[in-house]
Amino acid sequence: MKVFITSFHRCATTSLSYLVKTSLPNPEGNTICDHENYPINQMPESIEALKNKEYSGLLSMSVKYNIFADSPWFLYYYIFDYMIADAKFIHCPREPEEWFESCERYLGSWVQQYGVSPTEKLIYGEKYGDPRGNKTRWLEVYIQHQENINNFFKGKDNFLEVDIFGGEKNIEQKVCQFLGEEYKGVKLIKVN
Repeated sequence: MKVFITSFHRCATTSLSYLVKTSLPNPEGNTICDHENYPINQMPESIEALKNKEYSGLLSMSVKYNIFADSPWFLYYYIFDYMIADAKFIHCPREPEEWFESCERYLGSWVQQYGVSPTEKLIYGEKYGDPRGNKTRWLEVYIQHQENINNFFKGKDNFLEVDIFGGEKNIEQKVCQFLGEEYKGVKLIKVN
């Protein structure tokens, strides 16, 4: 089984990844691929391939891991839904203004220290990679992604939405049930 977190960065993607990892059998054998394990920012050829709609690199990485979160995975849900028969998708929305404030705090300081990431340029546009001063563009892209996810997965049984930020209860049990696993007391913990 492959599990993709379709939420944008700063939407509990790391916490959800670890919840999935510990909910599946053999937690030590479950592997997470996120921006740390697939540092696309350090591979300009990967960014260029994605800009040119060349997805073989993503597909080859999808063989090595079973849980996927963060950039660039959340952008390509439709490819994985089509290409991977047993793919499951979990989404956690966040109120747009709250999401942007988190991005501005966390990613804004990252940009200040390291510069604009090629991934953010890919997601938001070449001129809009820094959240500071580009709030309108970032919110437009974020809101459009939420709408795309809702439309694409409407009525599909391989999709689960959980509202961590809205205080939804029993998320751990819902995730286990969605994954077809018995709930054994795993807890959702704040990782980032």
